[in-house]
Amino acid sequence: MANDIGTRRRVPHLIRPVDDDERATRDSVAGRATRTDWRLVAVISAVHMGLMSVVIARHEPWFDEAQAWLLARDASLADLLWTYPRYEGSPVLWHLLLSVPAKLGAPYASLKVLSVICALVANVVFVRFSPFPLLAKIALPLSYWFFFQYGVVARSYALLAPLLFGAAMTWPRRRDHPYRMLAVLVLLANVSIHGFLIAGGLAAVHVVDEARSWAHLSRPRRRGVTVLVGGFAACTAMLFLQLRTPSDHSFLVDTPLDFNPVHVFVEVKGMVKDAFTGGRYTAALVVGASFVWFWKSRALLVWLVPTVAVAMFSSVRYANVWHEGILVLIWVFALWVSLENQDRWRHGGYGRVVRPGVAFAALALVMVLQLRWTVLSTRFDLDHVYSASHALAEYLKAEELTGGVIVGSGLETLSVQPYFEANIFDNYHNGSPAAFWVWSTNTRYPAPAGLLPDAPPGERPDAIIASDKRGGSRRAVAPLSFPGYRLDAHLEGSIYVKEDVFETEGFYVYRPVDSDR
Repeated sequence: MANDIGTRRRVPHLIRPVDDDERATRDSVAGRATRTDWRLVAVISAVHMGLMSVVIARHEPWFDEAQAWLLARDASLADLLWTYPRYEGSPVLWHLLLSVPAKLGAPYASLKVLSVICALVANVVFVRFSPFPLLAKIALPLSYWFFFQYGVVARSYALLAPLLFGAAMTWPRRRDHPYRMLAVLVLLANVSIHGFLIAGGLAAVHVVDEARSWAHLSRPRRRGVTVLVGGFAACTAMLFLQLRTPSDHSFLVDTPLDFNPVHVFVEVKGMVKDAFTGGRYTAALVVGASFVWFWKSRALLVWLVPTVAVAMFSSVRYANVWHEGILVLIWVFALWVSLENQDRWRHGGYGRVVRPGVAFAALALVMVLQLRWTVLSTRFDLDHVYSASHALAEYLKAEELTGGVIVGSGLETLSVQPYFEANIFDNYHNGSPAAFWVWSTNTRYPAPAGLLPDAPPGERPDAIIASDKRGGSRRAVAPLSFPGYRLDAHLEGSIYVKEDVFETEGFYVYRPVDSDR
C-alpha cells in the first residue's frame, strides 16, 4: 500500500463495456440533447436565406458557373456522363442536377436557385442537428466560404456543405447503418476531386477503425464494412473510367506534378493560412488549438486524413483560391464529430470528458475574421459588376447584333452564352450550336485577326468581342486592335475574393468603323 501513495492511477476512458443496443440508445439521447427547436431553425434559416437571396439576385455568374450550365444544357446525357468529364477533370453530380432545369428550358437563373437550395439544406441540417452552440449555429453559415464562395457563387462546391453535414450526422451511427454512410460518401465523391479525396479519407478512417477490432466484430458489422469497402471501390472504378485523361486534353498539360518537399510545405502552409484567417500567426493558433482538441477528443484522424489528402493534391497538382475553403469545411465536419463524441461520452458512462473551450476559441477566431470577408465580398458584389457577361448579353440584344455575324476572342467570352439559346460565335467550332468550352487541343476558336483578311467585305463580322481577363495568373494586356474596327464598348467585371479583386472578367466590343453607331 505504501507504494501506492503519491502515485496516479491511469483511468481508462471507457469504464464499462457498451453493447450495440446501448450505444444506439446513447447516440440517440446525445443527438436529441443538441437539437435546436424547429421554430428557431425556421427563423434562423429564413434570415440566412433572405440575406443570400438579396446578394445572389445581384450576382452575375462568371465563366466557371456558366460552363457548368452550358454543359448541362447542350451536352447529351451520354456525353455528360462519359465524354466531357474527361476534359473537365471533375465528376458530374452538379451537372446532372443542373441538367433537369436546363434541359426543360428553365432560365439561366435556375443555376442560382439550385445553389440557394443547397445552402438552405446545409443551413437547416447544421442549425437543427449540429452540436455547436447557438451563436455558432447563427454565425457559421454566414461565414465567407459557406455564405459567399460556396453559396452566392453557384458551383459544384455548393454541394460539399450539405453532404459533409449529412456525413457528420451519419458518422456516429456508421457501424449500424453502413448503407447510409456509403450513400453519403458516394455522393460526396461525385462532387469534385476534392470531394472524392474527402470521402476516400473518411472511408479509410472507418475501415482502419473497424480493422483494429475485426476479430471481435459481429457478423453484421463485418458485412457492413465489406459493403462499404466494395461500394466505394466500385465508385472509385467508375470515376476512374469517367475521368481518365484523353490524349487531346488541353488544361494543365504543361504543369508537371511537383513533389518537392519544400514546394509542398510552402503551398500547404499558404493554403491553410488563406483558408482560415489570412494571417500566419492566427492560422497557426487555429491549427495548433485544433490539433490539441482533436487529439484529446479522439477525432484527430477524422480531421487529419481528408485534410492532408486535399492539401497534398492541391500542392502537387492544382489549386486556386476557391479551393482553400474546402479545408474549412473538413474542419467544421471534424469539429461536429468531435463534439458529438463528447456528448456521447457524457451521456454514456465514459470517463473524463474534455472541455471544448479550446475548440470554441478557435472557432470564434475563424468566424470573426471570415464574417469580415463575407461583409466585404457581399458589399462589393452588390455595388459592382462581378462578371460583365450579363451586361454583354444586354448590349448585344439592345444593339440587335445576335442575328448578325459575331466572332470572339478568349474563352471567357463563352460566359455570355447561357443568356442565348445556342452558340452565338461564328468562329467557335464553325458556329455549331453547342455553346460550352471543350478543354481539347482540337477545339477551334481562331482569333478574329486571322479571319478578317480572308473575309469578303459583305461577310465581315458585325461585332468582335474580346475578353478582358487580368489578374490572377494573367498579366494585364492592352485592348486589341482590328483593322477597320473601332472599340465601341468596354464592359468591366471584377471577380472579388475575400477582401480584394482576384481577377477581372470584362469584355471589349468592336464594331466596324462604318457602322451606324
